[in-house]
Amino acid sequence: MNESDRTPATPAAQGQGQESIDTRRRILRSLGAGGAVGALPSLAQATGSRPHCKKDNKDYHATASRVGSMIGSVAAGAIPKHGHSCSHYISVGWGSGWHNGRGRSITWNNCGRVPEHWRSASWREANCTRFWVLFGYASDPGGERSKFCYEILRASTTSAENIWLVALLNANKLATTFPYTQDGVLKLHHGFNPNFSPIGASADATLSVKALQLFRDYLSQTA
Repeated sequence: MNESDRTPATPAAQGQGQESIDTRRRILRSLGAGGAVGALPSLAQATGSRPHCKKDNKDYHATASRVGSMIGSVAAGAIPKHGHSCSHYISVGWGSGWHNGRGRSITWNNCGRVPEHWRSASWREANCTRFWVLFGYASDPGGERSKFCYEILRASTTSAENIWLVALLNANKLATTFPYTQDGVLKLHHGFNPNFSPIGASADATLSVKALQLFRDYLSQTA
C-alpha cells in the first residue's frame, strides 16, 4: 500500500484522544510513585475486576502505584486472594508438591517437621532443606538464610525469611487463592517480576521489598 492510500489517523488513533491521554496520565502517575509498571507484581498491575487481598476479614485491592497500598473493596462473589499464616505450616502433615530443580521438593518431612533430637548433623543435611537451597541461591549467603526451613518456621514470624518461606508454602498449597506460583515467589524474592522480566533485566531490590509487604500484610491472614 502506498502512503497516499492510507486513511489519515484520527487523533484517538494517534494516541491523542481523551481516553489515550487519561491512560498515559495513569501510567505516568504509577511510574512516579512506584517505578516502572512492568516491574510491579501482577497483582498490582491488574485492572478492571482486579483480584483482591484479604486482611482482617476485609477485601482490598492493590494499587498500581505500590504493591503495599491497598484501596477499596470489590464486588461480592469475587474470590479473594489470600494464604495461610505461619502457624498452619508448623502443624503435622500439610502435604507435598513442587520441586525446586535443585534436588529438593517441598514436603512436611524436609521443610516442616522438626527432626528427632538424636538425628545426626549429617542426617539433617541429607534430609532437611535449608532456606538458601529452596530459594535457589547458588551458594550459602549466610545469616538467617543458612538455617533449615523448620527452624525458620519456628523463629520470629516477622522475619523476612519466615514471610518468604510461608509465601512459598502458600503458593505450593493454594493454587486457586494465592496469586503467585512457586516460581513466581522465587522470582519476586530475587527482585524479578514473575510475569514481565525482559531478557537481561537487572534485579530490582525495591520489588522484593514491596512483595514482602504484600505477603506479610495481606496474603498470609488465614489460619
